[in-house]
Amino acid sequence: MGEERILAIPMMLAETEGLQAILLDDAFQHRYLKADGYILLTTFEKPFYKDHLLPVGRLREGRGNARRADVVVVTKCPDTITRDEKESMISNIKKFVPDEIPVFFAGLKYGTPYPLQQGGKVLSKNLILVTGIVDHKPMLNELTKNHTILEVLSFPDHHAYTGKDLQAIRRIAEKYREEKPAVITTEKDAVKFRGMKILQDLPVFVLPVEVDMDQQDEQNLLYWVRKMIKIKNAGVKN
Repeated sequence: MGEERILAIPMMLAETEGLQAILLDDAFQHRYLKADGYILLTTFEKPFYKDHLLPVGRLREGRGNARRADVVVVTKCPDTITRDEKESMISNIKKFVPDEIPVFFAGLKYGTPYPLQQGGKVLSKNLILVTGIVDHKPMLNELTKNHTILEVLSFPDHHAYTGKDLQAIRRIAEKYREEKPAVITTEKDAVKFRGMKILQDLPVFVLPVEVDMDQQDEQNLLYWVRKMIKIKNAGVKN
């Protein structure tokens, strides 16, 4: 959609007939754009109530601003999360948001790795993990179930890969040449690798991932979204 969201939104409305909703990622702290509903995402491993403001932590605004949320979703929950853990997290979250604000839980579900290039080789047992995301630990935990991770090359979130970065990947692959490793990355990073000739002769694989929610939580979240759209449409008509 572009970074200039306040300009892009009117363009989308003008160009897309029947558009009912626009979902913005990473926009909770952007006060210049007033939304009709706010979904606060916080991770299981480091929830906002345990985090701190930049540069000490990862928060971009104080914990007290969580009160602006209409929904809270705890993300990247492990498969083993218990009812007691959920209740404990809800109790801590409710210290910062009104009691009526719903709290949902979501995990990650990984798919089967596929080759970046057509005609790619079979995925090796030995892997070099390359990511440009906030937290690569869930992906690392998933891969170590069936593979040996020889090395992890972790870049900052939204990283724009340079020729120097790709050369570093090649050097690591060369270092483990006898183990015949494959490079594995996220779908988000793989988009940036496509067409990079320096990687074309390396076996590069992509690990797909999607959000995994309890059916009841998923239905309740979708119900909230549809309710917001209905309220907005009713207001526009009036």
